[in-house]
Amino acid sequence: ERCSTAVSLCSMALTKAALGAIRSPSCAGAVAMLLALLRHPSEECRKASLATAAKELDGLHLLRAILRGLGGQDPQRHWQAATSALLTLRLALCSARSESVERVRAGGGVSLVLEIWRTGGHIADVAQECCALTL
Repeated sequence: ERCSTAVSLCSMALTKAALGAIRSPSCAGAVAMLLALLRHPSEECRKASLATAAKELDGLHLLRAILRGLGGQDPQRHWQAATSALLTLRLALCSARSESVERVRAGGGVSLVLEIWRTGGHIADVAQECCALTL
């Protein structure tokens, strides 16, 4: 229950964060923590976290945050945060019902992923996650 509450709070914070907060190094840490919750070693916590993320995580907002400089101006931190955010989105969408996937697709999610791929394709992890999300 605590894991799903933490995912809910993190999802809400990412959705309501201002541009300056998205570009802060602490936002990169928040995305990494969210990813860690979705990959929790306890099966029960992982399932609860994935179910909560599938319902509450705004995939389009997360993709736009990556394009706006998620994690700050430092390139290593930015691309690590982008990789974490893309993997978080992929895990959430894989565990979601088809409505969530269609909502991201209909909202222009594929074009956002392609834009991220274009700008960050030189980073292997970013390219891999963009490819996985596109497929």
